[in-house]
Amino acid sequence: MKTVMVVDDDPAMRHLVHITVSGSSGYHVREAEDGVSAIRLAQREPIDLALLDVAMPGLDGVSVCQVLKALPAEHRPIVIMLTAHASNADQARARAAGADGFIAKPFSPADLLDTLDRALSSTKRTTPVA
Repeated sequence: MKTVMVVDDDPAMRHLVHITVSGSSGYHVREAEDGVSAIRLAQREPIDLALLDVAMPGLDGVSVCQVLKALPAEHRPIVIMLTAHASNADQARARAAGADGFIAKPFSPADLLDTLDRALSSTKRTTPVA
């Protein structure tokens, strides 16, 4: 079973994504409420894919992406930015940090699951997925 980490400072958004991802897909979901917690979690246990909000207090999602992408290859997750900050400039900044894809908020649950399925079935983690 693949593990998806949802990182968002909004508890309602984390809950919505958790229900969407675990309910119909069979993914194991872990949650983190901020960037520091996300990094600690990824260092403690294997994470296959991280869904990161860009705008979080303290360490933002782009900074978290950089840290996750610097992990050893066998521990490096796919990173999808799940964010309301999806302008071209935001996407360029996140891609430079190693983000593999983007999903704009508000999102369609079907599109979210489709993006996750495509990303996690890919054998090459650096392939853009969204």
